[in-house]
Amino acid sequence: MLYYKTYSEVINDGKSETIAYNPNNLLSAEITSQIYPGAYINKRDISFFSEFWDSYFNSMGEMNFNDDSTAVKLLKKGAQIFYEVV
Repeated sequence: MLYYKTYSEVINDGKSETIAYNPNNLLSAEITSQIYPGAYINKRDISFFSEFWDSYFNSMGEMNFNDDSTAVKLLKKGAQIFYEVV
């Protein structure tokens, strides 16, 4: 499930912004249309921080993981998804 990984980097100056996937990547549309691979977040932009992570966790909760057969098998057996936020 490494494909669903994202990160945020706090910056001192500059505008907060999300990082886009490379258009030539081979990830499924389920991933590239719902989550961003990362974001640069200005340390004063608390609302962007909240919106970025809320969007990520909400999207993860709504995904079907159709292109990840291992995840689908595990989820059907009752596996849970845990997040590591550092």
